[in-house]
Amino acid sequence: MADIDIVLATFNGEKYLCEQIDSIIAQTYKNWRLLVSDDGSTDKTLSIIEKYAILDNRVILVNKNRQGGVVKNFSKALEFVTSKYIMFSDQDDYWLPEKIEHQKEIIEENEKIFSGKPILIFTDLVVVDANLKIINESFYLHSGLNPEFNLSKKFLLWRSTVYGCSVMFNKSLYDIAFPFSPEVTMHDQWFALMASLHGHIIYSNACHLYYRQHANNVVGGQKKNTIQRIAGVFRTLKKINNAAKLTHKTVVRINGVEEQKWKMKIKFVNKNILPFMSERPLYAFFLSCFYLIK
Repeated sequence: MADIDIVLATFNGEKYLCEQIDSIIAQTYKNWRLLVSDDGSTDKTLSIIEKYAILDNRVILVNKNRQGGVVKNFSKALEFVTSKYIMFSDQDDYWLPEKIEHQKEIIEENEKIFSGKPILIFTDLVVVDANLKIINESFYLHSGLNPEFNLSKKFLLWRSTVYGCSVMFNKSLYDIAFPFSPEVTMHDQWFALMASLHGHIIYSNACHLYYRQHANNVVGGQKKNTIQRIAGVFRTLKKINNAAKLTHKTVVRINGVEEQKWKMKIKFVNKNILPFMSERPLYAFFLSCFYLIK
């Protein structure tokens, strides 16, 4: 039985998928399974996965039907998890050979300290271009983000910069955090929050992952014209509004309160959001506004 289940959600990822799977197969640690859920790809993604499944029985296609988005697709793959440790994989990144081995060592060390507790570890990432040329040795420095903010549940209740492709967590966390709550908008934030609330979240500044930037992903990408920038602002505001709704529902659920009064909301903004405004002040400001009117 495999010690580690790697959960990979794919959708029209033919361009970089082979490099990613090859990098997983080349890991120094070998006792893993790759559980792949495909969200109804129309390119060669499925045939690539099926080819690897024939060549290596650790690669398992668990779903090839449309799920309707990244979170639902990851959720589908997570249904098949049985191993002691779990990792998320994106379809367009590249894992350095020691990634699994290094993260397994860290989580095992922390399990000795926090016996029986849910644990999630996350790491820094190396930012690379489409051809794996290094842009910056540290994603967090490159993006102006403080990874240690994620060690506070006050932060994770409304925002997260824990990226799923960098995490490993234990089965104890899986059993608490999965299945998802219906309002979850990002799987990685949810697992980080549940680790913070019920166990421990650990950060390592080691980088064993090439985080690829290209035209089709969120960070990096192509330059935008004025119309695209304006449209991007409205999309961002919509995302922040949705994040405010999720924050409200999550806080209500955790606190067991049917409806939050103004006084409680103001207290939350003051206690949970304002201390972290230095990182993304406009985001924090608009989220506070949307949250208060929910």
